[in-house]
Amino acid sequence: MKPVSLIIISIILSFLFMGCIQTESTPESTAINFLSALKNQKWNTAKRYSTEDSGEIIDILANMMTEEYSEKLKVWKIKVAVKEMDESTSLCSYMDQDGVDMEFLIKKINDKWKVEYRF
Repeated sequence: MKPVSLIIISIILSFLFMGCIQTESTPESTAINFLSALKNQKWNTAKRYSTEDSGEIIDILANMMTEEYSEKLKVWKIKVAVKEMDESTSLCSYMDQDGVDMEFLIKKINDKWKVEYRF
């Protein structure tokens, strides 16, 4: 094999390896990923970013989904502000799809940030 081919293969493999590495969980990334999953109605993804109790609420929300509400979610512009309260708890403020100011807690559980979502 030519040296140029080996270099190209090495570069491709390094990009593939970097894509497999997970980035560190932060309150901000958790909040955005959680709300993006809700917006796109990816309920199982939203549950991955939430506490176990919140997962049950997401199941209820998914079962109550109407076509009108689904359409509102599709155009929802997600903007969050996360304020750290202490080393294991943060508060996320956001505006829901109806323009109402909302908040939820993000807690560090087993070194991962999880959304505590409630109605």
